[in-house]
Amino acid sequence: MIQNNINPYLISPLEFGFGYTMVEDRKFFGDYLYHYSLKTGFPTLTAIYPPVIIYLFSFIKSPIQLTLFYLLLETILILLLCLYINKLSKNKSKNYKLLYLWYLHPLVLYEGYLNKHYDLLIGLFILASIVFYNDFKNKIHTLFFALAIHFKGYAIIYLPFFKKSRWNILLLWSFIEILSYLWYPSRFLKKSSINTFINQWEFNNGLFTTLRIYLETIYPFEQSLLYTRYIFLTLFFILFFISFYYWYKNKIDQFIFLLITLIFFICSPVANPWYFLMSVPFFINYSNNYKHHFFLSILSFYYLFYISYDPLNSLLIISFISWFILSISFFSKNIKRLNPLVH
Repeated sequence: MIQNNINPYLISPLEFGFGYTMVEDRKFFGDYLYHYSLKTGFPTLTAIYPPVIIYLFSFIKSPIQLTLFYLLLETILILLLCLYINKLSKNKSKNYKLLYLWYLHPLVLYEGYLNKHYDLLIGLFILASIVFYNDFKNKIHTLFFALAIHFKGYAIIYLPFFKKSRWNILLLWSFIEILSYLWYPSRFLKKSSINTFINQWEFNNGLFTTLRIYLETIYPFEQSLLYTRYIFLTLFFILFFISFYYWYKNKIDQFIFLLITLIFFICSPVANPWYFLMSVPFFINYSNNYKHHFFLSILSFYYLFYISYDPLNSLLIISFISWFILSISFFSKNIKRLNPLVH
């Protein structure tokens, strides 16, 4: 669309493809484009991704080129980080371990290079931010974390992990978050793609679906969906503030680590495995504790049930397994203290 001077924030892929079918001398190309646009995610919506990603992808002609682009960018950044660690880092062994675990992490290889999700870049920027943050006073970490937020605003939810939270800062940050969700990017449009997307959006986990189905026996569909969203958003924010209360009290133990995981992976509105790439740098930073593998094992069940013929049952089974694994971690003995990211 960009190559044809079409603004992807004003015209949806389906409208673009259908428009070409109306042009007589481009009818064959238009039919192909129309059918291709039907296969895109949410083809009736205009672009919801940041402009920098839209423009980067407009220069890439094939999946192979996209893989090479990811590999080139990741390799360059890893080499620069290695150079920094070797020359200036105060925590050489820990930072080298972070790079090694990231570069060979199965989720990075699978979602980044096989499924081509650009969340690979966001996780990579967060990784670089943690490497610099591990050296205490090095402020370069803010640059890389800003890049992560610029590529996908969802990454801002990790901001308080980089500093011991003060309530005034946390409340201000939460206020900015709420404003961002309410109005971005509807500055020039009466109704934005984000607004449209939210109207069609459900929490991507089995507990949400189960509760919605139950409420449908009492209320009409639209009401039951609305009530379920309110319940889950309330649960999300309660758990969110509980977690940062413990973080504020500097009680960074196995319980709070599990609680943070619960929020971002199960109670979060986005439970797609590729979003988990943003959490990987934090997990490997705590990799001295073996229990982080419990959370990675949950991903296996997500992938397993993606191929199911009955998505509803799959969500319910996945949800049960996820909570079961978390329960094992909660109540297991010999809980070890974690080495905190915050110094």
